[in-house]
Amino acid sequence: MKPYPPVSGNTVRWIEGPEYYTRLLAALDSAQHTILFETYYCRDGEIFRSVMKALVRAAERGVRVYVMLDAVGSAPVLRLASRMLLRHGCHLRIFNPLRLSPWYSNLRRNHRKMCLVDGRLLLTGGWGLADEWAGLKGQGLGMGFWMDAGVEVDGPVTAHWSDLFARTWRRCGGEVETMRPVAGDSGTSVCRLAFSQGRQRQDLFRSLLQRVRKARERVWIVTPYFVTSRRLRRALRHAAWRGVDVCVLVPGPYNDHPAVRYAAWQHISKLIRRGVRVYEYAPSFIHAKVVIVDDWASVGSCNLDHWTQMLALEANQEVWDRAFARQAAERVSGWLRSAQRLDRDPLAQAPLWVRWLARLIASVERTLYQFWVA
Repeated sequence: MKPYPPVSGNTVRWIEGPEYYTRLLAALDSAQHTILFETYYCRDGEIFRSVMKALVRAAERGVRVYVMLDAVGSAPVLRLASRMLLRHGCHLRIFNPLRLSPWYSNLRRNHRKMCLVDGRLLLTGGWGLADEWAGLKGQGLGMGFWMDAGVEVDGPVTAHWSDLFARTWRRCGGEVETMRPVAGDSGTSVCRLAFSQGRQRQDLFRSLLQRVRKARERVWIVTPYFVTSRRLRRALRHAAWRGVDVCVLVPGPYNDHPAVRYAAWQHISKLIRRGVRVYEYAPSFIHAKVVIVDDWASVGSCNLDHWTQMLALEANQEVWDRAFARQAAERVSGWLRSAQRLDRDPLAQAPLWVRWLARLIASVERTLYQFWVA
């Protein structure tokens, strides 16, 4: 499968925090023809049921509704989703149901998050369907609301998102009609759908690496799990050596996987010594996946860890637009003001058991990476 080309004529809007669910519900209620909905993480609660009910309302007024959920990420709600959706005429597919053999096939997951309404209006980012992202009482694993970010896109690039969804849907044993390209003359942004499908198709990571290597002024990265490839870490160090402003924002003490935070410290210490600014977000857990390189930005579902790179299905919206990149940088700057800068090696100040755990995780990570690459 070849990479999708850049497409001009798009309008891109930044979305942040719980605003996503307001935009999502409004888009679902405005649908007239088709809804393509794909997500990884779902948990029963107010957010999940609100979205399910909106999908049902759309189906009841004659909209063709296609919903794709991951068998692992959405496992606790699969039966509930089936009851709510199928009886009202929605189409539902479960990506990669668990099997006994071969066991390693269960590691391949669909981590993409997107909603495409009427082949025209796209929403994508890092959100799942769970109350954690809305900051509802009693949710968030004690970490407040999960900060996230994404985009709302209107324009011809949505045809590529429709095509990618249809290809994945067919892998799950179904057929879905692909929209025709939308004429591109209303917006000013050039956009490209970047995707990955495991180690055989790493268009998204190649594009990111190429951008970092050619950066002139700025490389800003926001990611929840900074256990990334050696090539990307090397590219970031070289960019800082060239005088590029390289900044990495990761979660701090509020983290859904604390052990991964410690493993990331293994990589962060060397970046700090080479002049990379590294911050830990303090107010709550930050789950956003944002990369800004000069006038280019990439926003979507993609984490920067080895599991994502080698096994997960991911999709990001790349945007060539100076105004949008400036807006994204302003939003990230606001997060940085609420973050703590790491001025020295965090592992050197950590307890012995943390240093031991970080080295163990890093060792396991390298072993698994070599296993999948081999």
